[in-house]
This record gives sequence, structure tokens and C-alpha cells, in this order.
Amino acid sequence: MTKPKRIVTSDNVEQVIKELLDLPFWPPGINTDEIYRAQTDDTDGKPEYGWLMVQFSCDGDAWVSQSATERGMPDDIRFRMPCGGGRHLRVRNAICILAMAMKLDMEGQGNPSYDSYEDEEDWEEG
Repeated sequence: MTKPKRIVTSDNVEQVIKELLDLPFWPPGINTDEIYRAQTDDTDGKPEYGWLMVQFSCDGDAWVSQSATERGMPDDIRFRMPCGGGRHLRVRNAICILAMAMKLDMEGQGNPSYDSYEDEEDWEEG
């Protein structure tokens, strides 16, 4: 099986990140009112603690929260769409990317190995 070639390389990663953060987009497969979550690596085996959660309301606002900890539960925080007074659109876009990463992990895809793609040298020659 042929390894896919990288689109993003160490030479263009900064440009790609800036373009993603400045581009209004909606990630495919991300649904409103669905909770995307990931548990911190430092939970000491306590499944009820240490969850970071992302959810989007029907108007596209991004909501970020964490699960209850032994110290209490904080309030949710929201990053609004531009039409709703959003002032941190890059942060909202980053949350969209975070939700996509959480979705992939929740689906059991986990982290691909670093060698699952062709090396940059191979990509540049191809």
C-alpha cells in the first residue's frame, strides 16, 4: 500500500495554520449539539475527571468546558460566530480543529504513526 504524501510540511506549516485560522470554515463531520471530548493523560485512573469538552450550538458558537474535578466545576466558556459578536474568530477556528481531533480519537482512530506518511524528502521529489 502506498503511503499518502504530505500536503503540510515543516516548510509550510506556519502558513497553513495562519490560513486555517483566518478562513471561515466548518469541519466536515462535526455536528451541532454533539459533545466532542478527550480525557487528559493525567487522571490517575479516574474516568470521571479530566475531560475537555467542545460543543457547537445551532448558531455555530463554540462552547468549551471541562468535566468536574476534585476542586469543582468551572462554567462553560463561549466563542461566538462573527454575526453574534464574536471577537476571537481564530480561537473559534482552532476549537473547530480541536473538535475534529477529538472526533477522530473518539472514533478510535487515535494517533497515526509518524511514519504513516512519506517523508518530506520523498514528497518534494514526487
